[in-house]
Amino acid sequence: MNMIKIHNYPFQQKFLYRVQKQDTLQSIAHRFNVDMQKIKKDNNVSEIYEGLVLFINTSNTKTYVVKPLDTLESISKKLNIKKEELIQKNNIKQIFIGQKLEY
Repeated sequence: MNMIKIHNYPFQQKFLYRVQKQDTLQSIAHRFNVDMQKIKKDNNVSEIYEGLVLFINTSNTKTYVVKPLDTLESISKKLNIKKEELIQKNNIKQIFIGQKLEY
């Protein structure tokens, strides 16, 4: 198996993908409908080779880092999204300082 789905929520899908002999960054980006530069950045690579396992994040979400005194309510207000949506996207019940939340 060359692809493993590791995260699947309504707004985001994440995969591990093993590079095949015929693959290029461009062909992988096209297959997953993501930007080639995003794949490079997410994996800290400039070149790929057969057998390399890539992390592929197909979501177009942004990230917010929780700061001291943040609450789900204050974060959702800052980001102009519903608290429930923030909870669902991140599959959380509570937050902690330094946690990365996708929105």
